[in-house]
Amino acid sequence: MLSLVLPIIKRNGLLSIEDGTMTGMSRRTTYSLRHLIGGFLFASIRLVISYHTIIQDSPAPGCIERIRFGGIGGCFGKTAIIDLQVTSAPPCLEIAVNNCNGGVREVQNKCEAAFEVRQANIAPRERVTLDVMATGNEYIPVSVSSNFSQYVPAQNTPIELIGTLDDQALTVRFTKTAKLCE
Repeated sequence: MLSLVLPIIKRNGLLSIEDGTMTGMSRRTTYSLRHLIGGFLFASIRLVISYHTIIQDSPAPGCIERIRFGGIGGCFGKTAIIDLQVTSAPPCLEIAVNNCNGGVREVQNKCEAAFEVRQANIAPRERVTLDVMATGNEYIPVSVSSNFSQYVPAQNTPIELIGTLDDQALTVRFTKTAKLCE
Protein backbone atom coordinates (compact mmCIF):
# COMPACT_ATOMS: atom_id res chain seq x y z
CA MET A 1 0.00 0.00 0.00
CA LEU A 2 1.31 3.40 -0.97
CA SER A 3 0.77 6.20 1.46
CA LEU A 4 2.07 9.71 1.20
CA VAL A 5 2.06 11.71 4.41
CA LEU A 6 3.47 15.20 4.57
CA PRO A 7 3.44 16.35 8.16
CA ILE A 8 4.34 19.99 8.64
CA ILE A 9 6.29 20.65 11.79
CA LYS A 10 7.38 24.01 13.16
CA ARG A 11 10.65 23.92 15.08
CA ASN A 12 12.62 26.99 16.21
CA GLY A 13 10.82 29.39 13.86
CA LEU A 14 11.43 27.14 10.84
CA LEU A 15 8.87 25.22 8.81
CA SER A 16 9.80 21.58 8.20
CA ILE A 17 8.15 19.39 5.62
CA GLU A 18 8.83 15.66 5.91
CA ASP A 19 8.00 13.45 2.96
CA GLY A 20 7.88 9.68 2.92
CA THR A 21 8.54 7.39 -0.01
CA MET A 22 7.56 3.78 -0.82
CA THR A 23 10.76 2.48 0.72
CA GLY A 24 9.98 4.16 3.99
CA MET A 25 12.94 6.51 3.73
CA SER A 26 12.35 10.06 4.78
CA ARG A 27 14.06 13.25 3.88
CA ARG A 28 13.63 16.49 5.76
CA THR A 29 13.60 19.79 3.90
CA THR A 30 13.53 22.96 5.94
CA TYR A 31 12.41 26.36 4.72
CA SER A 32 12.58 29.59 6.58
CA LEU A 33 9.23 31.38 6.42
CA ARG A 34 11.05 34.67 6.57
CA HIS A 35 13.02 33.82 3.42
CA LEU A 36 9.88 32.76 1.55
CA ILE A 37 7.92 35.86 2.51
CA GLY A 38 10.91 38.14 1.96
CA GLY A 39 11.49 36.74 -1.52
CA PHE A 40 7.84 37.20 -2.44
CA LEU A 41 7.81 40.80 -1.16
CA PHE A 42 11.06 41.63 -2.96
CA ALA A 43 9.70 40.26 -6.27
CA SER A 44 6.42 42.16 -5.83
CA ILE A 45 8.14 45.46 -5.09
CA ARG A 46 10.45 45.02 -8.11
CA LEU A 47 7.45 44.41 -10.34
CA VAL A 48 5.64 47.55 -9.11
CA ILE A 49 8.74 49.74 -9.41
CA SER A 50 9.61 48.49 -12.89
CA TYR A 51 6.00 49.00 -14.08
CA HIS A 52 6.08 52.61 -12.96
CA THR A 53 9.58 53.40 -14.27
CA ILE A 54 9.13 56.06 -16.93
CA ILE A 55 11.58 56.08 -19.83
CA GLN A 56 9.98 59.01 -21.70
CA ASP A 57 7.41 61.35 -20.13
CA SER A 58 4.63 63.18 -21.99
CA PRO A 59 1.37 65.00 -21.18
CA ALA A 60 -0.32 62.46 -23.49
CA PRO A 61 -0.55 59.08 -21.74
CA GLY A 62 -0.32 57.16 -25.02
CA CYS A 63 3.15 58.66 -25.57
CA ILE A 64 4.60 57.79 -22.16
CA GLU A 65 7.14 54.99 -22.43
CA ARG A 66 7.47 52.75 -19.38
CA ILE A 67 9.13 49.50 -18.48
CA ARG A 68 6.10 47.27 -18.06
CA PHE A 69 4.73 43.81 -18.49
CA GLY A 70 1.90 43.67 -21.04
CA GLY A 71 -0.76 46.24 -21.84
CA ILE A 72 -2.09 47.33 -18.48
CA GLY A 73 -4.29 50.41 -18.23
CA GLY A 74 -6.70 52.23 -20.47
CA CYS A 75 -5.28 55.67 -21.29
CA PHE A 76 -3.85 55.79 -24.80
CA GLY A 77 -4.36 59.40 -25.98
CA LYS A 78 -1.65 60.85 -28.19
CA THR A 79 -2.87 64.46 -28.02
CA ALA A 80 -3.33 66.54 -24.89
CA ILE A 81 -4.59 69.78 -23.43
CA ILE A 82 -1.81 71.84 -21.85
CA ASP A 83 -1.61 75.27 -20.22
CA LEU A 84 -5.22 75.43 -18.98
CA GLN A 85 -6.07 78.87 -17.58
CA VAL A 86 -9.47 79.89 -16.24
CA THR A 87 -9.94 83.55 -15.32
CA SER A 88 -12.65 85.00 -13.09
CA ALA A 89 -14.14 81.62 -12.14
CA PRO A 90 -15.76 81.31 -8.71
CA PRO A 91 -14.77 78.34 -6.52
CA CYS A 92 -18.10 76.61 -7.25
CA LEU A 93 -17.09 76.10 -10.92
CA GLU A 94 -14.38 73.49 -11.45
CA ILE A 95 -12.74 73.04 -14.85
CA ALA A 96 -10.11 70.32 -15.11
CA VAL A 97 -8.22 68.54 -17.88
CA ASN A 98 -8.55 64.83 -18.61
CA ASN A 99 -5.76 63.81 -21.01
CA CYS A 100 -6.47 60.08 -20.75
CA ASN A 101 -7.71 59.63 -24.32
CA GLY A 102 -6.83 62.73 -26.28
CA GLY A 103 -7.57 65.72 -24.05
CA VAL A 104 -11.01 66.87 -22.93
CA ARG A 105 -12.16 69.25 -20.22
CA GLU A 106 -14.29 68.11 -17.31
CA VAL A 107 -16.57 70.86 -16.01
CA GLN A 108 -18.38 70.53 -12.71
CA ASN A 109 -20.85 73.32 -11.97
CA LYS A 110 -21.61 73.46 -8.24
CA CYS A 111 -22.95 77.00 -8.59
CA GLU A 112 -26.58 78.15 -8.36
CA ALA A 113 -26.52 79.50 -11.94
CA ALA A 114 -25.88 77.84 -15.30
CA PHE A 115 -22.45 78.14 -16.93
CA GLU A 116 -22.75 79.00 -20.62
CA VAL A 117 -19.84 78.87 -23.01
CA ARG A 118 -20.65 79.31 -26.68
CA GLN A 119 -23.24 76.63 -27.48
CA ALA A 120 -22.67 74.56 -24.33
CA ASN A 121 -24.89 75.11 -21.31
CA ILE A 122 -23.87 73.43 -18.04
CA ALA A 123 -26.77 73.53 -15.59
CA PRO A 124 -26.29 73.96 -11.83
CA ARG A 125 -25.01 70.79 -10.09
CA GLU A 126 -24.17 69.21 -13.44
CA ARG A 127 -20.90 67.57 -14.49
CA VAL A 128 -20.08 67.59 -18.21
CA THR A 129 -17.15 66.46 -20.34
CA LEU A 130 -16.35 68.89 -23.15
CA ASP A 131 -14.32 68.41 -26.31
CA VAL A 132 -13.91 71.09 -29.00
CA MET A 133 -14.96 71.14 -32.61
CA ALA A 134 -13.20 73.37 -35.14
CA THR A 135 -15.32 75.34 -37.61
CA GLY A 136 -12.93 77.43 -39.66
CA ASN A 137 -11.01 79.61 -37.21
CA GLU A 138 -13.56 79.20 -34.42
CA TYR A 139 -13.76 76.52 -31.77
CA ILE A 140 -17.03 75.34 -30.31
CA PRO A 141 -17.26 73.29 -27.10
CA VAL A 142 -19.10 70.01 -27.62
CA SER A 143 -20.46 67.80 -24.85
CA VAL A 144 -19.20 64.20 -25.12
CA SER A 145 -20.21 61.08 -23.22
CA SER A 146 -16.68 59.75 -22.68
CA ASN A 147 -13.12 60.99 -22.24
CA PHE A 148 -12.24 60.38 -25.91
CA SER A 149 -11.39 63.52 -27.88
CA GLN A 150 -12.32 63.62 -31.56
CA TYR A 151 -10.43 66.84 -32.32
CA VAL A 152 -6.82 66.31 -33.42
CA PRO A 153 -5.20 69.51 -34.73
CA ALA A 154 -2.36 69.40 -37.24
CA GLN A 155 -0.27 71.66 -34.98
CA ASN A 156 -0.45 72.88 -31.39
CA THR A 157 -3.46 75.19 -31.28
CA PRO A 158 -4.17 77.84 -28.63
CA ILE A 159 -7.91 78.01 -27.93
CA GLU A 160 -9.86 80.67 -26.04
CA LEU A 161 -13.48 80.20 -25.01
CA ILE A 162 -15.48 82.98 -23.36
CA GLY A 163 -18.46 82.07 -21.24
CA THR A 164 -20.74 83.49 -18.58
CA LEU A 165 -21.88 82.41 -15.16
CA ASP A 166 -24.74 84.49 -13.76
CA ASP A 167 -23.77 87.57 -15.86
CA GLN A 168 -20.09 87.20 -14.91
CA ALA A 169 -17.70 86.76 -17.88
CA LEU A 170 -15.25 83.86 -17.70
CA THR A 171 -12.36 83.03 -20.00
CA VAL A 172 -11.04 79.50 -20.55
CA ARG A 173 -7.71 79.28 -22.38
CA PHE A 174 -5.72 76.19 -23.23
CA THR A 175 -3.55 74.66 -25.92
CA LYS A 176 -4.67 71.53 -27.73
CA THR A 177 -1.58 69.69 -28.94
CA ALA A 178 -1.05 67.94 -32.21
CA LYS A 179 -0.11 64.25 -31.94
CA LEU A 180 2.87 64.05 -29.60
CA CYS A 181 3.96 60.64 -30.90
CA GLU A 182 3.03 58.08 -33.54
